[in-house]
Amino acid sequence: MKTKKPKPRLYSDRKVRMPKPIAKRRDKGFSLRMIDEADSRFRAVKEMRRRLQRLKREAGVDTAAREWLAARAVFLLAYLESQEVASLEGEEINWQRYLMTTRSLTDLLNKLGLDREARSTERLQDIIISERKGQQLLGHHPSH
Repeated sequence: MKTKKPKPRLYSDRKVRMPKPIAKRRDKGFSLRMIDEADSRFRAVKEMRRRLQRLKREAGVDTAAREWLAARAVFLLAYLESQEVASLEGEEINWQRYLMTTRSLTDLLNKLGLDREARSTERLQDIIISERKGQQLLGHHPSH
């Protein structure tokens, strides 16, 4: 039986490995850590930062307090998605915690004003539709 010979590596024979996340301190004391400290080489960190930038742009975040709420919303969304994947893979999840987190995310998004933005878009759409109907009743064509 022939075994596959590994391809030679350019600089060394060792595989490159990502560093392990920093373990909790042994004394279990409080340590202030910020999201900016997260290692950007991890895909999850990059995705969370992209989502935060998008949410801040869409919600028109203009204060520090709203930025903090947006960051919490992005984190809760990632937690919910992780729970959903676990459930789909057959793991048992805490549904009470899942629903409570969903409510918290909804509250954060409402505080950021995203519900009002969606409602105002619907109203604009209704206005456009009713205006077109009015033009058709008067015999005007939309192209004029």
